[in-house]
Amino acid sequence: MQRPCLGCGYLIDHGSRCNDCRPKRTVKPGTKGRTATDWRWRKLSQKLRRLSPFCEKCLATTDLTVDHVIPPSERPDLTYDELNLRVWCRSCNGSRSNRVTDQERQQVLDAIAQRRTRKSLRLRDGLAST
Repeated sequence: MQRPCLGCGYLIDHGSRCNDCRPKRTVKPGTKGRTATDWRWRKLSQKLRRLSPFCEKCLATTDLTVDHVIPPSERPDLTYDELNLRVWCRSCNGSRSNRVTDQERQQVLDAIAQRRTRKSLRLRDGLAST
């Protein structure tokens, strides 16, 4: 039995839309859009939420997310850097959107620079003692 397409109204044999009106797939069938980076992000997010079980802004303990201080659109190299991440509840994270202040940005970059300095000093001291 034929039925009208929900998009254009032409009669079709099966389904709800004709081939022209059917939405185009954005991911390959069977992949569900998952990648190795999704797994990495989920594990990192779980770890940080376990270490900090409350929103760092409003102290809420439910509906927690991990937020990038410097957004990945601005610095993709810092996407998985723990110094660039913080635990916020969904409402605080949503109200912030994709904005970062110069002070927040500088704090993260300074912390990363200090970590690099400590690492290089440890390496230098370790090589000098051998």
